[in-house]
Amino acid sequence: MLRTLLQQIEFQRPVSYGFLRWPALIGRQDRNHPSYRQFVATLGMSPEHFIDLSYGVYAAVLSDDGKVPGGWFDTLKPSYGASVDAFWGLFVRDLFSLRQQLRGEAAGRLTLKQELASFPHLKRYPLFRGAGGAVRCWHPLVFARGLEEAAHLRLSELQDQYTRPFSRLFEQYVIELAKTMLPDALSDAEYLAAVGGGENSNVEAAAVLGDCNVFVEAKMALFSDELLLTDSEWQVYTKTKPLRKAIDQAWNVGRAVRTPSTSLREFSSADQDFLLVVTSRELHVGGGEKLRSLYRQGRLEHPDAEAQRNLPFHNVFVVSIESFERLTIAVAAGKVHLATVLKDAARRCQDPSTARPFFEDYFSQQVSDWGMSPLLLHASDGSEARLSHALGAD
Repeated sequence: MLRTLLQQIEFQRPVSYGFLRWPALIGRQDRNHPSYRQFVATLGMSPEHFIDLSYGVYAAVLSDDGKVPGGWFDTLKPSYGASVDAFWGLFVRDLFSLRQQLRGEAAGRLTLKQELASFPHLKRYPLFRGAGGAVRCWHPLVFARGLEEAAHLRLSELQDQYTRPFSRLFEQYVIELAKTMLPDALSDAEYLAAVGGGENSNVEAAAVLGDCNVFVEAKMALFSDELLLTDSEWQVYTKTKPLRKAIDQAWNVGRAVRTPSTSLREFSSADQDFLLVVTSRELHVGGGEKLRSLYRQGRLEHPDAEAQRNLPFHNVFVVSIESFERLTIAVAAGKVHLATVLKDAARRCQDPSTARPFFEDYFSQQVSDWGMSPLLLHASDGSEARLSHALGAD
């Protein structure tokens, strides 16, 4: 079922502004920041140029049946120079080079049938150059998924050199989002200043919401395609270690805020805790109950009765960064009530027939327009201004 989600559902989700997220996060850093330097070195252009050229190709793909007219970027060449060639080099492949890619080491790690492995790998190269030189995309949604994950997939080749500096950027962004829907939430630094503790003793954000506590923890990791396609229970168990760590952190926080000596007494009277584990890509796990079912019996258990009472597995949700953005926007706009969504989702997660793979499915019917997070909106407005200037339209 997990493999089917990656092959089918991922390529049925509508086009979004997710392609802005990684370059926007990195682009607002100092140019000497490790993540900024890695982006330029690996993708061959600045984050700003990546955003602008992505918009430009989107305009072609979505307006002309997937075709990119010859000389499409000629008017932008004077302003974007070598970035144009680097962009084509990232995404365009012909038949010969595609064969080479699919016979390479990265694609070879996906050992399933070809129809289950090709497009998750080919989203890295969503534009195809035919014999006559014409460029077109396989499908607009394959193109969309490719752009959304382009920076992460390329930077992932750097392994820890990429994840170490970028993880903190991701965590800070999750805190920003959490505070848009929970203005009184404590950040990790504020919580540690009040309670103390060391590694594994805090979460990114914690807030009291009526009769419940809401904990938010960010987990940025490589989360490779192999994880989403594997048949091995051991691989699932080892590669989802960050999710188990997040649950441990929430149990520790729930215990700490309920001790008699706590300085955060507003948390201690809550009837139950909820945990949102925000991941850097969609894992199709859903929540704690589903995660537990993927493991061999006994691998994931509550440490004690207090943890089971305060944070049962059906109160744990594994949420992609896109779903989390949508949740924070909907809550901040007053379209949904967070506690109501969480309690309803927890109830439905106790029955596999009513559980949902995407967290947004628990509140999507109440939202007609997802909107954009402040980060994505700022990136979009900045790109529009740069492109207008480059085209002489400002």
